[in-house]
Amino acid sequence: MSWFSQQWHRWNPAAQTTDVEWVDVVWGQQRYQVALPSLDEPLTLRHLRQELASVFSIPAERVVVVWQGMRLRDDRVSLQDYGITTGSRIHVLARDAPSSQPSSQPSSQPAPQPAPPEAAAAPTPGPSEEAQHWQTIEQVAHTCRAELVPELARFEDTIRALPDAPPGTHQSAPQEDTMTSPDAIPCQRIPYAQRKLSELLLRELLRLDGIPTDKDDIRTARKATVKEIQAYLDRVDAAWDTAQHDKGIVSDV
Repeated sequence: MSWFSQQWHRWNPAAQTTDVEWVDVVWGQQRYQVALPSLDEPLTLRHLRQELASVFSIPAERVVVVWQGMRLRDDRVSLQDYGITTGSRIHVLARDAPSSQPSSQPSSQPAPQPAPPEAAAAPTPGPSEEAQHWQTIEQVAHTCRAELVPELARFEDTIRALPDAPPGTHQSAPQEDTMTSPDAIPCQRIPYAQRKLSELLLRELLRLDGIPTDKDDIRTARKATVKEIQAYLDRVDAAWDTAQHDKGIVSDV
């Protein structure tokens, strides 16, 4: 920023822009408000990942930030350009650590003798890399539709059936008094169900992250599955908003 621009922003409050001060972080089954540093430059994804790494004691390169169902990748992009503002809710996961190398220490057990050529079975060729990508996409879609969508529908039906009430009314009542049907989620468990559904859907979303998009057919299938999962996440958020604003359900974290 030039000296003139600095003076303009200094003496013209209306021209000042407010950077992101804090974000609402969903980490596992918990939620946290994480304050971000105040810098002379716009906060970027790199700054956010570094702050999250410090808060949760994990290496910054393992921090995965998901915002509105999309994994954020470019550390150079500012948080405001991503659409993140003060109080925005993001999901944070930790990428698996690289596996350690096997130990090279000698074993006290004698080494097994190789099988004779006639007894050795011919190696079975594994599926091609492209076939593995297709298999992953199909597995993710099946897991969401067969396992998570029924739980999502149960979550939505439970909230929809609750009468409007002041905050905390249903959760403080005896469980049998708030069960609208045998399949309904107990009101005391609705916040947990929301966090669990969000986390499981995000994990499926991240399974698609490593699939390359250089082939048109794989890219199209991956994009459609990502869009499908994002729609499920939107349904979770919409039902949770209704639970909080209309049904009096209070977060337990």
